Amino acid sequence: MNFPHLFKHRLSITGFVMLVIALLMILFSFYLVLSKYGRFNDDMAQLRITSIEKKKLLLQKEISKAVDFIKYKKNRTRLRLKNDLRANVELAHKIISSLYQRYHNTHSKNQIINMIKAALQDVRFFDGRGYVFINSMNDTAIFHPIYPESTVNSFLKEMTDVNGTKVADVFKEVIKEQGEGFVNYPYSRNIKNKERSSKLGYIKLFQPLDFYIGVAERISDYENNINQEIFERLSKVRFGKDGYIFIDNYGGVILMHPMKPEIVNKNLMDYEDINGTRVINKLIDAAKTPDGDFVYYTWNRPNEINNEINKVSFAMGIDSLKWMVGGGLYFDDIAEDISQEKSRFQAIMKTEIIKMLLILSTLFTIVFIIIKWWINSTKKSIDQMIDFFVEASEKNVYLDESKIYFQELNILAKNINAMIKSRKDSQEALEKANVMLHEQANRDFLTNLYNRRYFISASSDSLALIKRQNAKLSLLMIDIDDFKNINDTYGHDVGDTVIKSVAQKLLEGSRTSDIVARIGGEEFTILLPDTDAPGAILLAENIKNSLSSHLISAQSFDIPVTISIGIDTYSENKTIDNLISNADKALYVAKNSGKNRFMHFNKLS
Repeated sequence: MNFPHLFKHRLSITGFVMLVIALLMILFSFYLVLSKYGRFNDDMAQLRITSIEKKKLLLQKEISKAVDFIKYKKNRTRLRLKNDLRANVELAHKIISSLYQRYHNTHSKNQIINMIKAALQDVRFFDGRGYVFINSMNDTAIFHPIYPESTVNSFLKEMTDVNGTKVADVFKEVIKEQGEGFVNYPYSRNIKNKERSSKLGYIKLFQPLDFYIGVAERISDYENNINQEIFERLSKVRFGKDGYIFIDNYGGVILMHPMKPEIVNKNLMDYEDINGTRVINKLIDAAKTPDGDFVYYTWNRPNEINNEINKVSFAMGIDSLKWMVGGGLYFDDIAEDISQEKSRFQAIMKTEIIKMLLILSTLFTIVFIIIKWWINSTKKSIDQMIDFFVEASEKNVYLDESKIYFQELNILAKNINAMIKSRKDSQEALEKANVMLHEQANRDFLTNLYNRRYFISASSDSLALIKRQNAKLSLLMIDIDDFKNINDTYGHDVGDTVIKSVAQKLLEGSRTSDIVARIGGEEFTILLPDTDAPGAILLAENIKNSLSSHLISAQSFDIPVTISIGIDTYSENKTIDNLISNADKALYVAKNSGKNRFMHFNKLS
């Protein structure tokens, strides 16, 4: 095994000392575990308190959720009733509309009404309490599946609301103003009975037969249905081991108890547990506090009659309903949880002690191996650095840091390598700077083409080679037509853009062996090795056409640009100055001949 590779993050001498300290800390931790185990009984007392508080928090949370659910359901009672009433009237209206559309051309009004009565006679909703009724706009009953028409007519004539307004007038006012809408009116279980309660209805006009359709429900009956839905839902809620929810009213009557249905609807306000605590009375008092409260008492477990056990319950009140919502947990459940926790903790402690002993024995073995490795690696690292110093004095070589295993020596190696790298980088930077300076001295700053000085030098070298090889050579002189007008019209920034664009076109139109240079403001030249007069003329024509067929975009302008070109081809005894002078003369002629053209010097003689 190569132990140095086990330590990717270099260890320092201080790190080694820390390793020893870590071993001592492990031993001390083991001592703490044993001490903690000795204080186990004290911890169990605290665990009991914590467990009770956790259970109480669970109770409070479950009861709060139940109260929120009840409030939500009760707050939606009126909205839900209205939606149900409207939906049932709409359904009846569709049935009537369908019958009317189908038979109004073939049957009499009375026949159609009889069909409507037959269709709606057995329609029921709201657990069988709800039905459809039909009244005419002159306060007479057309259809009522429960009472005879004479009884209903008597109701329409005699029944008034709390303001003394006839119910029939209330119905007609809604129909006349809106065509449909909700009505709230008094109601008796028996029309002859004077004891009344509130009933909510929805009515809608059916214009073709001049009557309105209605559906109504006694509000208290609908609310009782909602209550039953709430009780059915909450009676299924369970939490903890035997936790459940119960509901009483502020008068002590049990409204819901899933574990003891036999006490529902009984008044247990005076019930006392084995300690003389009036349980229901205390729960109601706790529920009437702003945020609810806890109550301690004894109560039978589910399915146990004669065995009352200590219990804690949480009660919250809903003042608008005068309801107390509560739920509880038994203390022996908490004791059972604590016993299970104690057994689990003891098992964990035994396992941890065994693990600790195994770890300590392993660590002793590892420490011995590390000390041996430490001595060998230190000597190897020092030898490596001595060999490096001998070699680094002669060459730019780097010390292999991966072979230095200790932080202090590794930091030294990094600094040495950094010094060598800095020396090497300085040498390379100097060489690059010399190359850059040479390049800048030979380049035009605007177009990055070769400048006049370099062009003369390179052209002279090319001419000497041409003479030795008896080869061909041509030269183009190029000038941008009317460049002054461009500068005056668009400004010098646009002029610079035009010059750079023309330079790019010249580079694109020439060969890699050609030398393209800018020798003055808008003047350029191209040296064409191995090119005779026809070849030079062809290149000049291609460059001229390439520029004249495209607009140059500069800032927000699209500018037409043309060039004039003068050409000369090398012949015996000509110098570079002769070629430039002759091409310049040809350029002058091309300019005076109308611009946007080229001219070879040979055609001037």
